[in-house]
Amino acid sequence: MARHLSDQFSAPYIEQGQGEPLVLISGYSMTKEGWGPVFDDLAEDFRVIAFDNRGVGGFEPTGATFSIADMVADTIRLMDELNIEKAHIMGISMGGLIAQTLCIEYPERVIKAVLGCTTHGGREAVPGGKTAMQALASSADPSQPRDDVIQALLPYFFHDRSISSPTDGVAVFLETYLNNIPRDGLQGQLGALSVFNSKPRLAEIICPVLVITGTEDVVIPSENSERLATAIQGAELINIENTGHLFLLEKPQQVVSEVVKFLKT
Repeated sequence: MARHLSDQFSAPYIEQGQGEPLVLISGYSMTKEGWGPVFDDLAEDFRVIAFDNRGVGGFEPTGATFSIADMVADTIRLMDELNIEKAHIMGISMGGLIAQTLCIEYPERVIKAVLGCTTHGGREAVPGGKTAMQALASSADPSQPRDDVIQALLPYFFHDRSISSPTDGVAVFLETYLNNIPRDGLQGQLGALSVFNSKPRLAEIICPVLVITGTEDVVIPSENSERLATAIQGAELINIENTGHLFLLEKPQQVVSEVVKFLKT
């Protein structure tokens, strides 16, 4: 199926498929193209929309201070422009922070939510490994060459098996990550996610929620997903074995199967 691409709206987006709308919210430093085969496979069952968060891709502004709440407002604005009253929401990593806040602040706009490799933030969250965090922070440093940043992040984003026998998902990462992304925009994203804490309000989430993560995630350890699933009433938890932070690129077929099953039940 051909993808529909537009940069005429508040955020550049791609759209594919028919059926109930499913809005994909990307993680830190990730553009709409970074969903790889998951995007195409989900479009077999849903009208799927992926877009660039502010700070990356074609989204303005960059080099500014903004918050997770600002990015939630961006998501709602795009939904309004596309005449989407309610949608399924799937957010990964930083996108999971945006998705949580959207569920809390705009419950009437969400059918079901999928929270991938994410956290409620705050002091009670389980921090990522120190070296992993240093490697991630280097992505926002304009003095660090793109290739160096990518090589530094590979062992933290993917399981060892995926690196030793590269998958299509690794290829998607190598092709799309930090591709034509302004580093000052990433500094804005880092600032937004660093102060996030939804834990006091997780009980306000009333829509059905699936929490899903990779068991070997060292960027946002899987214990954070366990805590989210415990704090959100009725939430389901699925662990994708032998995968890292970008679990959806390592085992896209399993991830799509679990997500479709949850959204259609």
